[in-house]
Amino acid sequence: MTESTTSETSAGTSETSPETSAELSKALRTQQAQANRQVARLRAAVRERDSRLHEVEERLAALEGSTTYRFGRIVVGAARRPGRRATRLPRELYRLWKHRDSPQQPGQGRDITRVQSDVFDRQEDRLLAASPSALEGSVRQLVIAGVFGPSTPADLAGFARTVPLFPHDGALVLESADADLLLVDAAAGAAGGPWAYLGEPGMYDRERTLRTLLDAAGGRELPVVLWPAGRGDEGELAGVATAPGLSRLDWDAIAVPGVSLRRFNPAWGTARDRTPLVVDPGVRLPLGVRRAVDAITAAIGARVAAPGPAELPELLRRHAVTVAATPAQVPEQLASGAFVLCPAAVADALPADLRAHVHVVTDPAALHEVLSAVPRHDPRLALRTLFLRHSAPVRLAELCRRLEIDADPAAARGVTVVADVHAAADAARLADTVLAQAHRPVEVVVRHGVELPAGAFATVTARLAEHGVTVHLQAADGRAATPGDAAWVAPWQTRAHVPDSYLADLVCAAECSGADAVGPAGFPDYTFVTAVEPALVRRELYETGGAPDGWAARGVRLMSLDPRS
Repeated sequence: MTESTTSETSAGTSETSPETSAELSKALRTQQAQANRQVARLRAAVRERDSRLHEVEERLAALEGSTTYRFGRIVVGAARRPGRRATRLPRELYRLWKHRDSPQQPGQGRDITRVQSDVFDRQEDRLLAASPSALEGSVRQLVIAGVFGPSTPADLAGFARTVPLFPHDGALVLESADADLLLVDAAAGAAGGPWAYLGEPGMYDRERTLRTLLDAAGGRELPVVLWPAGRGDEGELAGVATAPGLSRLDWDAIAVPGVSLRRFNPAWGTARDRTPLVVDPGVRLPLGVRRAVDAITAAIGARVAAPGPAELPELLRRHAVTVAATPAQVPEQLASGAFVLCPAAVADALPADLRAHVHVVTDPAALHEVLSAVPRHDPRLALRTLFLRHSAPVRLAELCRRLEIDADPAAARGVTVVADVHAAADAARLADTVLAQAHRPVEVVVRHGVELPAGAFATVTARLAEHGVTVHLQAADGRAATPGDAAWVAPWQTRAHVPDSYLADLVCAAECSGADAVGPAGFPDYTFVTAVEPALVRRELYETGGAPDGWAARGVRLMSLDPRS
């Protein structure tokens, strides 16, 4: 019975299938026709909207290209930043007056040069190009877009976010990047790079592209900064002059970059090579300096090497003695912990604080006696000077202050001092030692007992606050987290002698090595160890607690340094 029923149902279905198929086909054709008409209406609406948008853009371009609008932008920009733009106001107004009768092309007066690129199907897709994210981290980080030399991104790593610009897409990347300034490194014109021979006579395409970037930066009121050749005011000892095409451009600032202690540092785990090293500067030196370097090389049997930017830091760390042929080489060699020799002409071009850390060679024949002091060489004195005055974050912070940029490249150096205070005399002594530090902390956490109420520290709190140090009061028996936002925490002993260089040496060692904790360990300084007496600890590690003896097993990097010695 089941089989017969199934047969009848199948027969009925087969009889009605042609009619049902026809009805379905008719319904689908009707829906398709309706969809086609809707698509046609939408396309017409889009064309009309695009036409109106194009008309509005043309009118906006004509308005922004007018002399009146450009005059207003120049005056408003000078009023907004009088320290930097006021000095350029007469020159910009004269240039505007000079070209007042020149025919304006559509969009000529716009803030940013519009660059059409075949890479993107739609213009709005260019906003998806790689650019710095403002959502990473809570600290306002400096963002630098620029024409960089071979080692510039590595020198700025950790202190600023870099956005490299290249000739083929520089204007497009600059437009999509949220940069604080535009940096042009004279070393970018070295042969073999994307900006090779930048600023040299005859290389008009490179200079024209650079001028486009400068105009785009000016439209966005981004300061433009030049890093000159030679890395300092060294005269002919720089070995190479800044290209003439760069020298005649209008710069908001000409800054000298500092040495990166993250690249050049003495954190070397093995014994150093006692063979002196001469690094070929790769530039033409004055004849007198060249002869002096050759005489030193011959007298001590030095090795001559020509490493690239990537190999240079490790090469310097491997050698105990180096010879500086230019003033620009001295900070790198001192930061690497080497005993630095240099001719008198090179030493005379150094700042006084750096000149005190090099040995000036006047008689190459007497160098063998001088080199006997190499085993007793302490690199911390030179590192301290570099850390406080000539390092990359210090120079970048000075540049930000000059250009009124709201960023702190040295924020990663911030320290919170945590001290247990049991008497009023301890509080006064704490204030004295903190204010005497060459590298002052940004915050002090005072842990006090119940016998000392919080009001007993009013004088100390006011004294530290006058010097920009924030004070937090906390009960010594409390279990609350350590207040403050600084990247580092330094446990403080109020009744022990603390030298003025205490925090400077600790933070310098942490910056050089990338360690998570620094302190005495019974090993030579700048040596990675498995256990330390923590004198400086990253905040994340300090707040997690746990015994320091178990930190190494968790992958924590520990650096040996005795800041009291």
